[in-house]
Amino acid sequence: MEDIYLMTDTADILAFGSHPDDVEMTCAGLLLKLGARGYTTAAVHLTRGEMGSRGTVEERRAEAEEAARIMRVDWMEMLDLGDSRMKVDRESVDTVAALIRRARPRLVLAPYSRDPHPDHARSGRLVAEAFHVAGLKKYPLEGEPWNPGQLAYCMYRAHFRPSFVVDVTEQFEEKRAAVLAYHSQVGATKSGEEESRLSSPLFLRAWEGRHLHFGATIGVLYGEAYYTEYAIPLEDPAAVFAIPQQRRIAVEGPA
Repeated sequence: MEDIYLMTDTADILAFGSHPDDVEMTCAGLLLKLGARGYTTAAVHLTRGEMGSRGTVEERRAEAEEAARIMRVDWMEMLDLGDSRMKVDRESVDTVAALIRRARPRLVLAPYSRDPHPDHARSGRLVAEAFHVAGLKKYPLEGEPWNPGQLAYCMYRAHFRPSFVVDVTEQFEEKRAAVLAYHSQVGATKSGEEESRLSSPLFLRAWEGRHLHFGATIGVLYGEAYYTEYAIPLEDPAAVFAIPQQRRIAVEGPA
């Protein structure tokens, strides 16, 4: 495990990504939004991205540090669980569960476990297992047992019907800047390089389009979609649904 950013012990919001840039692509808006509200936030890259078509490990590490500064996370870590070789085994589960015990988060964010990218799907299952065992008192693992409040999956390639959508309109340009910090991934191809999925001009347009789509579902410009397998308690449903769903765009949407 490599610590590559200012470390503290805990984080209210703990976000996991398979590769350096996945957290930025998916939940950076939520991290920025909750960080501004006084919550501590952290980003964990489960691999070093060493199998990426473009960029070296050293480049991606530097880019991850810059993106962490843009997201203003309290700390960031890069693990080495094997890009394209990740396993949902006891060693990996224990590594992630120990980190959850150390961070003691209220909310854990993870890649969607049914994403078509194998690393994303495995990461989702890995975090889900770690989420479970981190709270088991008799499980043989360092650290005090900890049960986070909720595990939410982030949307990347696979679409799902969201359990909730977060308005990230105010945070979107900073989120975009965090993504663009990964010059080796989303930057223009150099002479002799083959264009990748991320370097295609269409990629960022489609990425923005997804945020526009889910923003429209809640009557705002940009939204991040999340899925949970657990029920979400609402203390005051009347307040949440104060504006009728069919009128949200007309009432709350951008001019």
